[in-house]
Amino acid sequence: MRFLKDYFYIITLLSITNETAAAKIQPKIATHPIANTILTQFSDAYGRKSKKYIAPLIIKSVGPHALTSFCSKKINALDVYVTSKKLTPEDLVSCSNEGINDFIELRMGFGAIIALASPELNLKNISQQDLYKIVAKFDYKNDITIPNATQIWHDVSKNGDLLTSAPILVFVPRKASSLRDIFEDRILASGCQTRPGITKIRSEKPKLYKELCLDNRSDNVLTEVNLSDKDSTPLALLARKKGIITFAPPSALLQTELAKNLVAINGFKPTIDMIKSEKYPLSAPIYLYVKVSSLKASPGLRSFLKYIYSMQNKDHSALDSSGYMPPSPEEMAEQFHLIMQGKANYRLDEPKPAENTTLSPTALEPNWPDTSHAMTLNNVHQSVGPSEPLSSITEQP
Repeated sequence: MRFLKDYFYIITLLSITNETAAAKIQPKIATHPIANTILTQFSDAYGRKSKKYIAPLIIKSVGPHALTSFCSKKINALDVYVTSKKLTPEDLVSCSNEGINDFIELRMGFGAIIALASPELNLKNISQQDLYKIVAKFDYKNDITIPNATQIWHDVSKNGDLLTSAPILVFVPRKASSLRDIFEDRILASGCQTRPGITKIRSEKPKLYKELCLDNRSDNVLTEVNLSDKDSTPLALLARKKGIITFAPPSALLQTELAKNLVAINGFKPTIDMIKSEKYPLSAPIYLYVKVSSLKASPGLRSFLKYIYSMQNKDHSALDSSGYMPPSPEEMAEQFHLIMQGKANYRLDEPKPAENTTLSPTALEPNWPDTSHAMTLNNVHQSVGPSEPLSSITEQP
């Protein structure tokens, strides 16, 4: 009998240990769509280079379900919550209810997408609402969903007399391409919020919300392309086709040949300063909220965050095509210092004033993966090939 008791005790202990190890071995990060591609590419690069730790599992979606998981003490809870707005104590009330009050708030630069138009359109400015109206798949009138029938620039807005009567031709990032996440976040999802009653639709009719806010039209007006392909770069498209509008990452602002094609949004011209001041509507800051308890429990999470903010990290430039603008070297050093300290700079029991306190509406609700069981090769990034490990920046807890 004593043997059986000991046997079941050991089995139970191993089960608990394995679950705890799974939570600590692979941190979990839920991200607003604006940062999904950026964080996924960081995770992939880190996974190839790190010999000691497994890269985080990146989950695209931030919504009520994700916040509930982030504000949980369960083994399978989220460790990091990524959004395009600062969080307030009201946003994190469920964390406070669980006794989770200590966080590290990190800034990770900006996500942005630039609108470009052919000179013959004479399109110097367009509202975010009209831009959404051009690319949206459906219209919604009198509780009826109908295909988007807008075909001519003149019909886009009430100021149609200022626009040409030429047919609309739009080239957007293809699904699964590098700039697509920011296109969905800043143009589709954000533009959709101008629809009357969209908040009610989102809460009561989530399927309809996705149809209205998360997909672009597929008729002759709009073409999906990989803007990184040689023949489909913004410069190539604008040189080859007349009367079009297309999109580009912020690096387009450094190309003098594209200066004549830049389009202001809501009256704000796309410039580096406008993006950094958070005034340009097709851009947003990226904030990471890290639970201090997770940082202490997971050396791999600390290592991954140190990798992102290390001055030795050369992978930031590779994310340019994804619409990523990294922080300045000074900001990088400041965020790195916060990670090294591991102390809360955001406490719910001592809240600090937060700018931009209203969270932008969520683009997606999560299809929450079951990560409570053993991890599969699909969500574990392994070291491959002869890659050398990173320096002690990523290998030491």
